[in-house]
Amino acid sequence: MNSIRILIVEDEPIIAADMSLILQDLGYDVVGVKYDVPETIAHLENHAVDLLLLDINLDDGQDGIELAQIVNERFQIPFIYLTSHSDSKTIARAKETNPLAYLVKPIDEKDLITTIEIAFHNYNTSSNQTSLEKKKNDSIFIKTGGAFQKLNIKDICYAEANDNYTFIHTSGKKYLLSCTLKVVEAKLVDWGFIRVHRSYLINLGQIERVEESFVYINEQAVPISRKHKKELMEKLSIF
Repeated sequence: MNSIRILIVEDEPIIAADMSLILQDLGYDVVGVKYDVPETIAHLENHAVDLLLLDINLDDGQDGIELAQIVNERFQIPFIYLTSHSDSKTIARAKETNPLAYLVKPIDEKDLITTIEIAFHNYNTSSNQTSLEKKKNDSIFIKTGGAFQKLNIKDICYAEANDNYTFIHTSGKKYLLSCTLKVVEAKLVDWGFIRVHRSYLINLGQIERVEESFVYINEQAVPISRKHKKELMEKLSIF
């Protein structure tokens, strides 16, 4: 329970502060409180988050449902709606974004905790089943021009961040994707890919050798940061 990293998106500071204190007292890792859509997106682009507590009524021009659509498209992070709106139209819009749960304000502390625990457990169970299904398929499709190119996962050497885009490197080609490295990482992590640097994600099966500050794939030196080196070494079979 306590390892869940929660980001609160709530434009009422008092409510946000109360929820943050409740969750922190119970040992949850509240990684931040954001008040609008741009702040939230900026945070998700640069920090790891396991769960969003997302208010629907945000006063910055875009509401929480619009933010949820962006989260689904770019980050694939689960979320729970928090709102004072319980009318049928709002619920219908919210359901289309597939939230884990829907809590109506004022929110009871016990309801908040119970909802988080049950919803996140169900999400993990569903995700594990999805991962097993994904592993049955060893290829992905990459959009190139007006077509979709099939690419075997094992042929991907590494992925390289390029601002809000990502280069996918194979032994002979390079593809440019219109999404961040974080999004690519979420899709490839189940196939043996690991982050070795804030700008690089590598295929463990493609490693040829490892030096102090670099890993080599097809004689291409990919940098290893101190932050990620320990995890990399733990993944390797070293004798």
